[in-house]
Amino acid sequence: MTSEAQQKECLALVFLPGRELSRFPDQMARFDFLRRHYRVSTVLSSAGTGVAGSRRTDIIAQRNPLLFSLQAAWKLLWARRDYDFIYVIGLPAVTTFAFYRPACPIVAYAPTHFEQSYGPERRRPFKLSAWLKLSTFLRGLARVDSVMAISRQLAALYTGRTPRVSLIPMGVDLGLYRASAPAVSADGRLHIVYPGSGGEGRGLDLVVACARRLVAEGVPATFHLVGCEDPVLERALAAEPALAQAIRVYAPMPYAEVVRLYGQMQAGVSLLAGNPFYSASPPQKIFEYMAAGLPVLCNDLVTHTDYVGDNAVVVDWSADALFDGVRRLHAQYPAYLAAAAAQRARLDDYAHTTVERRFVDELEIDLH
Repeated sequence: MTSEAQQKECLALVFLPGRELSRFPDQMARFDFLRRHYRVSTVLSSAGTGVAGSRRTDIIAQRNPLLFSLQAAWKLLWARRDYDFIYVIGLPAVTTFAFYRPACPIVAYAPTHFEQSYGPERRRPFKLSAWLKLSTFLRGLARVDSVMAISRQLAALYTGRTPRVSLIPMGVDLGLYRASAPAVSADGRLHIVYPGSGGEGRGLDLVVACARRLVAEGVPATFHLVGCEDPVLERALAAEPALAQAIRVYAPMPYAEVVRLYGQMQAGVSLLAGNPFYSASPPQKIFEYMAAGLPVLCNDLVTHTDYVGDNAVVVDWSADALFDGVRRLHAQYPAYLAAAAAQRARLDDYAHTTVERRFVDELEIDLH
């Protein structure tokens, strides 16, 4: 990167309501790319703390995207500060530009379908406040110069809604996983990891039902759920103590600890319902599993199957199919482990180093 590029000044607009940027590995990586190549002068953030690497952070403690954007537009209007460009993390924050139109380029990171924040478009006319949020979001999106989408589905979604769309895939820091060496477990069990908070459409109900069969039929497999605070899970474990043989729950932990836990596992699981936003946004966890050399257990959804190959057991969306998948993975584990090692060696396109080059190249196109 030239010294000229390093002098370019960026304002980062971050809307992750109630959550710190560091909790989101892919979004945090984009911010790291920014601060390594540009001067990040100011961050307007919905989080309650500053962001390391910025000279200044202005906090807008607001969970509502419309109200956040109104306050962000007001700050930008009255600050009258000249930036070389604005970078948006947290797509609903592009609503800011429905109220304020800066002279510099605006680039937005799009890791999700906008319906994940606003709900299905077809329901909009029946709720005035929801319609207002969506219509102002789309107006702001049309004023964004460029959107960086992480999947072909998202690139297709945003094409035509904003002047320029680029496809830059989700990345993973391969260096964090160099020490990971999965192998058949000493206790003969199949240890399957799942990091995530759970929630609707994330398949934890399938995991619970599968675990019942694992216990009942004596299949040596355990799901390790990191940071899951899902009511379905909590109720099941309270009512059925025997499920603890097949489900182990961990409190939320720093990302580095999650990476270390991967090194003790034999596989990773990802389950997503086939709704509009999960069918457009690939989950970060499957790239992490592949970087760690873990075989993947996932359901048959395009945002899984676009990336995994013979390193994965792909199942239908049902507890019985998941159970059969666990048994198949256990019975043929050496073959899946070898396939996972081969897949790990083919991840260069998703390495942070590759993604960072594409990220900066795209920004330079937008800035010129």
